[in-house]
Formats: sequence, structure tokens, C-alpha cells
Amino acid sequence: EDYRLEELIYKDIEKYPGSAFGEIHQRIGKEINKHKIRRVLKSMVDNKRIFSKGERRWRKYAIEQNLLNNQ
Repeated sequence: EDYRLEELIYKDIEKYPGSAFGEIHQRIGKEINKHKIRRVLKSMVDNKRIFSKGERRWRKYAIEQNLLNNQ
């Protein structure tokens, strides 16, 4: 199931680069456990599938690092 969630997150970030966690969670479904989404996001960043910029509440996610630098 994690691979399906990872694909959902990837498609969302691809369509909406520079999104915060709350925005991603809202779009892919509030019924999905937020801790699970955070864990998958962290895994995707660690594996360099996506990139993040910022700390805590201000962290934004994008597929390409240069999209974060332009904000």
C-alpha cells in the first residue's frame, strides 16, 4: 500500500510543485493517516525522489529542486 500512497503523493506534487504537507494531505484525502503520509514523504526525500525546502510548518515539496529555489 505504501507504493500506491507514494505514487499518489508524487502525482500531486508533480501537479502542484511547492506544496506544503497540509495541502498535499487535503488533496490526496483526509482519511489517510497523516503520520503515514509524513513517513512516506520523508522516505521519498531521503531517496531523492522529491525535494523539500524549509523547516517544520514552512516545509515545501517539489519534484525538481530548482522549483523550490524559485519561490
